Amino acid sequence: MRLDLPGILVACTMIPAVPAQAALTISSDATSQVSCTSGVCTATAAQAVLNVNDLTAMLAGGNVTLVSGKKARDIVIDVAFSWTSPDLLTLDADRGIAINQPVVVAGTGSLAMTINDGGSGGDLRFANKGHVEFWDTGSGLVIEGHSYVLVKNIRQLAAKIANSPNGFYALANKDNEAKSGTYGGSPVPTSFSGIFEGLGNSIARLTVADQTAPPHIGLFDQLGPTGVLRDVTLSKVSFSDYAQSAIGALVGDNQGTVSNSSVSGQVTNMFEACAGSLVGFNERGATVLNSHSTANLTANYGGSVDAGGLVGCSDGTIQSSVSKGDVQSQCCSFVGGLVGYNMSHGIVASSSASGTISAADNNALVGGLVGRSDGAIQTSFASGDVSGTDQVGGLVGGTSNGTITQSHASGNVTLSPEMGASGGGLVGQSTSAISQSYATGNVTGGDGQLVGGLVGINYSSVQDSYAFGSATSSGSGTGAGGLVGLNVGMIARAYSTGAPQDTGGKTGGSVGWDNASPGSIGSDYWDTTTSGITNLSQGAGNVANDPGITGLTTTQLQSGLPTGFGSTVWGEVSDINDGLPYLLLLPPK
Repeated sequence: MRLDLPGILVACTMIPAVPAQAALTISSDATSQVSCTSGVCTATAAQAVLNVNDLTAMLAGGNVTLVSGKKARDIVIDVAFSWTSPDLLTLDADRGIAINQPVVVAGTGSLAMTINDGGSGGDLRFANKGHVEFWDTGSGLVIEGHSYVLVKNIRQLAAKIANSPNGFYALANKDNEAKSGTYGGSPVPTSFSGIFEGLGNSIARLTVADQTAPPHIGLFDQLGPTGVLRDVTLSKVSFSDYAQSAIGALVGDNQGTVSNSSVSGQVTNMFEACAGSLVGFNERGATVLNSHSTANLTANYGGSVDAGGLVGCSDGTIQSSVSKGDVQSQCCSFVGGLVGYNMSHGIVASSSASGTISAADNNALVGGLVGRSDGAIQTSFASGDVSGTDQVGGLVGGTSNGTITQSHASGNVTLSPEMGASGGGLVGQSTSAISQSYATGNVTGGDGQLVGGLVGINYSSVQDSYAFGSATSSGSGTGAGGLVGLNVGMIARAYSTGAPQDTGGKTGGSVGWDNASPGSIGSDYWDTTTSGITNLSQGAGNVANDPGITGLTTTQLQSGLPTGFGSTVWGEVSDINDGLPYLLLLPPK
């Protein structure tokens, strides 16, 4: 195979390293499985390599087009490179483009990128140190056939959007906003309905301090239904505000799409609002995709604040997103590691949170992932410790009419002293259907509180689920169960292994108080070995020999699926989950 380079003839005889995936990869390895003719280089195999020096030599003499084709499908840039000539580099991918190292257009050259050219499911992604930088904002950038206006900083962007709020814009370089001082409101105050492409470039030390109580505030005040913010990195932000509706470091009110974006730093809200580190309010029909936050969020106001580690309130979709920051609220709010309030049309899918979550007020719903959920939660998890005074759960504080499926939590749950509070390893108080989910954290309550290894109070249904953590409370009017503290709903095909303990109320191997109608529980088991409750009549704390609840030893639970557990949902092998039943679609982490 030969490369047709301007004035250069290169024969490839070295055996290259094999790429980690099927792709046309730009790297320091020798060129292989690539056919280049007249400036067009096409992958001829699933694993193809174009040497970076060969690429830059071609760019020094003319336009270059890289084509992944159906065989390689993706284009991956694994080594940094730049060019100073006025020539055009085109990346044409059958599926996606991954930029893992810096690409610098150091002269007046241009870049064009096409995704899903014949394929589907691809995206433009930036990872590691990957970003695209333009030294000349007069250079050309075309993505998916759209020409983008290049800007050097947020002030330029704000001015461009004010004149054309439906345009296509891209950040040409890293922007240190600290030199611009402190903004007294949203840096981009115009409602934006176009596309802003961050190109993986970070905006560092953005500082906003507002005391005018606007409806919402963020780097972008509001994103319209057709608006897109993508590949934007906000690092070391400092946000504090009195917003009355929504605050998020990237966008206050999102009606469009936020994707592949991130934030770090501190966000502080001091008024009634939906407060999120990245997005304040994710409206119905809006989407947050492949985004993450390591920022800490604090809600200091004494009124109602819905606070989330990534999004404050969401009536739209949050998909494949992560929050690792701590969330703290001082008042009567919905507080979650990822989302404060997941509303009735809200969907949280394939997402997670790992920060420490806490709220001080006695009316707060606090969850490791979501404070309150009226919508759907799917294939998601939380691992941070959670504390609060009302409805507190390792995954969700309280639910209403939504669903939780194939999700889990591992953080410990602590209830502060407050009569009537409820805590669960997964959910504090549930009026939603829970299925194929589990919790492993310990739950600790106190006087007048109801605690369960999985759910504090169950008003709906728990099916095909289990809990490993202990559940402890004390004092009058309390209840502790290995699975559920108080059951007023249905339980089917579930088990628990934790040790429930209540020194002043009702303690049951599976359920503390069972107030459901007869027949509401079936195929429900507790581990008599690990729970410390060996009395087989004590499946429920208030009903002796409660029908549907059965005590089994650890050995019995490890000796085959319990009666009622279906083999299409449950599995059991010795080297998974300590030999205890596990969910086939949600194997233990």
